[in-house]
Amino acid sequence: MNAVVRVQEVAAEQPDTLAGSGLDAPAPGEQLATYALELRGWAIGEAEPAVEAEVMHDGQALRRVPLDVSRPRLAATHPKANGRTEIGFATAQSALALPPGFELEIRAVLESGGRAPMALLRGTREPVRTGFETDLQPLMLTTLGITFSTARTVSSRLVSVVASAPGANQRTKVKAIQLRKKFIFLPTLPSAKGR
Repeated sequence: MNAVVRVQEVAAEQPDTLAGSGLDAPAPGEQLATYALELRGWAIGEAEPAVEAEVMHDGQALRRVPLDVSRPRLAATHPKANGRTEIGFATAQSALALPPGFELEIRAVLESGGRAPMALLRGTREPVRTGFETDLQPLMLTTLGITFSTARTVSSRLVSVVASAPGANQRTKVKAIQLRKKFIFLPTLPSAKGR
């Protein structure tokens, strides 16, 4: 299996505000063949119910999911569950939204809105690799304070400059894009397949 995500460490945390919690998946050392990081766990509040789980990265909440997965046997072992069996959560987090070396904090959200840390997950992900290769070298020229008619003149002159570049031909084009009083000129050369 070609692993693209590796879970290096999962460290459980047990603050006073939780009677119990756990992160069941992923497990430390787990290697995943996809970029989907499945997160499953549970939480029971000490003085008030835990109602959601929150996934954090670099101080930013990536997602919040309700504790809506029934875990009756686990709930029966904790008196603070007060008969509630829906103490679990399950969600997936894309590792593509994370840096190559990442750290996620999983927190319980209490009924009052307070937060309680449940687990810290550290891992790595591989970059996305594709078979796509291009021989184009994009060129971008940005100008300020010109009108559209001036942009057309600049565009046509730029075409003549770009057309004289190695590999250019009569299909060489320059696209002028206007963004808030700025024009961006994007000359394009045909790909090697189109020559």
